[in-house]
Amino acid sequence: MSEMSSRYEMIYKYSNDPNAYALLQSEMDYFHHGDSFLAFRKSNNTPVVLNDPVAEPDKLESLIRLFTGKEKKSIFVNISQEFASMLNGYGLEYRFCPYGTENIIDLSSSTYMDSKKIKSALKKARKVDLKMNLIDFNSISPEKLELLKTINQEFLDHTPSKKEITFISRGVELKNLQGVKFYELIYVEGERNTTFGFIVLDPYFSNGDLTGYQLNAIRFRRTRIWGVYYSVVALLAKMLKEEGFSSLSLGGLALDMFDVPSPFPHDKKMVKRITSLGKKADKYYVVSNFTEMKLEFHGDRIRRYLAIPRDTSVSRSIFKFLRVSGMI
Repeated sequence: MSEMSSRYEMIYKYSNDPNAYALLQSEMDYFHHGDSFLAFRKSNNTPVVLNDPVAEPDKLESLIRLFTGKEKKSIFVNISQEFASMLNGYGLEYRFCPYGTENIIDLSSSTYMDSKKIKSALKKARKVDLKMNLIDFNSISPEKLELLKTINQEFLDHTPSKKEITFISRGVELKNLQGVKFYELIYVEGERNTTFGFIVLDPYFSNGDLTGYQLNAIRFRRTRIWGVYYSVVALLAKMLKEEGFSSLSLGGLALDMFDVPSPFPHDKKMVKRITSLGKKADKYYVVSNFTEMKLEFHGDRIRRYLAIPRDTSVSRSIFKFLRVSGMI
């Protein structure tokens, strides 16, 4: 078994984090302790750790103490409230700040598509017979692969950053990956099916079961169809529900639930700096627009946090996070 497959199995067995598959993206470093690991990238020799560690419950604290004993200036980003509470309790002198949330749709609910915008978008999608076809890159035609590459590049060209932003979200890869589903988006134009976009789904595990997927990426060309995001997510949720899955994550929402108290103290300086930078994030990526669209779907929002050592500069730590993400 390859190292990547081995980490995939650990995520399957121990992770409950809908963003855990992002730990398997390229250009990541890993620290292992038995059947547990954490993933990071370095900025100026400072490890920036992504998400909660993937660990057997009785190995979590020893994993963290071994790693922070070796890498004393480590920064933790996008961690859950549960893990942030644990890290706070280990007495390692970290300070914490909320970062945002991740919106998880409960597919057994009947209310997640109550929004008028979603219902209106679905009506328009039905008129053009919008649908999703599963892609197998082992049998895809060269012409279709080239079309998907073009669509992806056009999408990036229309973002403020003009490039792929990674780390928090796994970058798009046009190839088969273990556990990942890739769908092309199609609508009927005249008598012809037209591929105008694609979606990427990363697997989401809970206590050793595949419970659902995270919508890792949705990318499409500009089209006359209104509300493509709303209709695609609604159709995707319906499809996954019919396949027996219980949840769909829509990914991160920047600065969402920012003022809600946590069971541990927030560092006021970090809160002020994150708030300031968050308002400027649209210069790099369309953060606020996607946050607004995701919130149209009623879900359970998992809170996310940053943690930095108490004797470390807040601004420098945040900029290291932005560097490893490719934003600056």
